[in-house]
Amino acid sequence: MRFFTFCVFFMTIFSPCSSPAKAEIPMGANKYSTLRIEYSILGEHQKGQEIFIQKNGKTYREVNILTKVLRKEYTEHTIEIDDGTYFYRINLVDKTGMKLPSINRIKRQMVENNPHLFGKGKLNPLSISPPQGLLKKTENILGRECRIYLHHNQMIYIWDEIILREINDVFGKTVKEAKKLDLNIPIEETFFSVPEGIHFFDSVQSYLPS
Repeated sequence: MRFFTFCVFFMTIFSPCSSPAKAEIPMGANKYSTLRIEYSILGEHQKGQEIFIQKNGKTYREVNILTKVLRKEYTEHTIEIDDGTYFYRINLVDKTGMKLPSINRIKRQMVENNPHLFGKGKLNPLSISPPQGLLKKTENILGRECRIYLHHNQMIYIWDEIILREINDVFGKTVKEAKKLDLNIPIEETFFSVPEGIHFFDSVQSYLPS
């Protein structure tokens, strides 16, 4: 039961459609041996870039965003690495991070261990497409025909289980859009190595729900 609670907690905080500020990791896009996506992020209060890389189940995401609120500027520069054993979220501004069990692995274990919950036609935590909100129109982005979903105040444009655009109006309109998508290209393993000089919080318990 505790393992299942742990899994649900991970699904909640790292759901592909949970963050209004930037697109989440396309966890379900495993049909390609590798992929690399470069996003631009532009909004009323934010601007920045994001890079997402996937290779054989491993994932890397780097986000660099400048946010302006009440004449003050805030810089977010983070990386997220899931190497199949551990998930790392690292703040490159203050050189701190957290280390948790692999989210990719936990989601797969959820499906394997709970077929009555995640069987055919039911909720699939490996899919990034929202279960509801599909609109009756499509749009072409980077030469790919995207399905469009309206989900939790977001417009999400998805091609082949890969997010190519997100639009939200939670804290002012923000658009995140893929500017480059490469599939099945050589990816260096160094992307999935943790940088040196990072102080990690060492308690997984502190991230579990009480």
